[in-house]
Amino acid sequence: MGYLTLSRRPGEKLRLTVAPGANLDDLVRHLTTDGVTIMCGEVSGGRVRLAIHAPAELKVLRAELVEDTSTEV
Repeated sequence: MGYLTLSRRPGEKLRLTVAPGANLDDLVRHLTTDGVTIMCGEVSGGRVRLAIHAPAELKVLRAELVEDTSTEV
């Protein structure tokens, strides 16, 4: 499990995907036992600090870094 800390503004998104080459059995085991934890930290100047604790088999990216091929929800 690893930590990622980043800032987001209202309307900005995060994208969690399965990392290339990830062992899906390990991913399911980690998600079943530990899940994904997202902690809201400091809120200042229209931004919030988020700390994400997720299995290494997951990629956590700012959505603007990923080409969006899905429809908006």
